Amino acid sequence: MVRPREFGHLFSTNTIPNIVEAASVQSGIGMLNMKISTLRKHLQELEEDLRMHRAVLSSVRRMPIDVLGEIFRYALPSDPVEESEFEEPPERVDRSKIPLYIPSTTLQRLTSLYLVCDWRGFHVLILAQHCQSLETLTADFQGSHFIYSETNPLAERQLANAKIITIPNLRELRLRNMMSACVDIFEHLSTPKLVTLDLSFRSDPSDYGPDGYEFGPRLEKFIKTQSKCQDTFRAFKLRTAWIESEELIKIFKAYPLLTHVTLDDVSFGSGSIGSFWWELWQQFLWYEIPKCLAGLEVLELLQLPPTKFRFEHLCRFIEERPPFRVRFVGGDSTKGELKGNLTRLVVTYQKTKPLGLHRQDRSHVIWRLRRECGTSVEIGPMLYEDSASEHTPV
Repeated sequence: MVRPREFGHLFSTNTIPNIVEAASVQSGIGMLNMKISTLRKHLQELEEDLRMHRAVLSSVRRMPIDVLGEIFRYALPSDPVEESEFEEPPERVDRSKIPLYIPSTTLQRLTSLYLVCDWRGFHVLILAQHCQSLETLTADFQGSHFIYSETNPLAERQLANAKIITIPNLRELRLRNMMSACVDIFEHLSTPKLVTLDLSFRSDPSDYGPDGYEFGPRLEKFIKTQSKCQDTFRAFKLRTAWIESEELIKIFKAYPLLTHVTLDDVSFGSGSIGSFWWELWQQFLWYEIPKCLAGLEVLELLQLPPTKFRFEHLCRFIEERPPFRVRFVGGDSTKGELKGNLTRLVVTYQKTKPLGLHRQDRSHVIWRLRRECGTSVEIGPMLYEDSASEHTPV
């Protein structure tokens, strides 16, 4: 810093300046302030030039113009007199709702992922494409739709550009609280090592037509064409669904290697779950379907409606299905051998009373499964039925 030579002693000592020296120092302060002001203005100009240079390389310039148009269409008021939403104070956001950025390197190491999301669009797929080591994926859609409405131009662009995402090591896929439109996810996924598919729909009568959910063709395309995993696909679990008997029978026919089947709170469009097993048994009896559920090892029928389910139809299905067919020798049914791989049968009802108080648990077919085949069989208690309209469990 340049200082007047004649006043140098003032800057190196505690000498009190006289009137002339004080005036000179004050003048120097003024000159320094002017220089600082000039330099500050020049610095601001340089910072503005730097901002403009960085803006040239900004990723915002790569954003499609229709995306920017959608942003400003919702953000700017249609009436110029109204205030812009940009001028409104920001909403208070709970910390738990702040989006969490997960690096792709972290996603690549995951073997299990549980998503609870009500996002519309392809966010699940965008996230899943990085999960190359994933073995179990659970997506809870919270009753939302998988894609945007078809009238949304952004959705059309996303749908057109969407490719099939391959998750090479996925063995179990669980989709929870789905609306009917959520089955569209099958069109964009490939899981070549899939073993278990667990589908749970949203219990909303307005979501399906008179014939219930119809997803068999899309499921078959997903399993056989896109994933080519029909040789590894072993377990199918369907929950809280409304479906026609014929639709479910077609699904069972399409995958003869199934070993585990779970139907949890499943209703049928024109009949009951009891009549479903009757129809399946009839097809075995008259049309002989040798491969349908031939390798079944575990069968779980959960939350059955006691007034609609006919247990004897299930027993006939178990008796007739290959390779569990009961063969009568010399007209004596006690000499028949019940052979097969069925290791577990679970039947539960929506409302219960203590185990063993109904005749289903004492059925001769169930007795033979336990005694001769060593099969673990659990028959959940039934709803107590009274003459009154109000059913009360005991």
